[in-house]
Amino acid sequence: MYFTVYTGSFNAGVFVPFLDSLTRHLDSLTRHLDRTVQVIVDGRPVHRRKTVRKWVDDHAAAIGMHFLPGYSPELNPDEIQGADLKRTMTTGTASKTRDELKQAARSFLHRANPKSATPPETTHLPYESKKRLSRGQYARGS
Repeated sequence: MYFTVYTGSFNAGVFVPFLDSLTRHLDSLTRHLDRTVQVIVDGRPVHRRKTVRKWVDDHAAAIGMHFLPGYSPELNPDEIQGADLKRTMTTGTASKTRDELKQAARSFLHRANPKSATPPETTHLPYESKKRLSRGQYARGS
């Protein structure tokens, strides 16, 4: 899983540079394989913005974007990771500054994904899927 930690609103001004950084990084790793990046996104309005669609269309040789069905958080690993992050961030010691909060979020994401590496401008996190067992309990693995 790749992620970025940012401040402010999640909009095309955040998402397009992230996609650009992601495609450049993955291209540098897989250039010899002649593959495209396949991005799976949820239904957030920013994912459907004209500027985002235009950028993806202009870079169709490097990236494809696919949408999850509506109202399907169980298919979205970001939802599980985000819930874990929120639970951890709200039950621990409160961050005193914005920079402390950003660092705490990055630290959590790296701890939750121990095989993480840090490419330029983005962070790569291999994600182990979690199956929901019952309310609040998860099992690692497929």
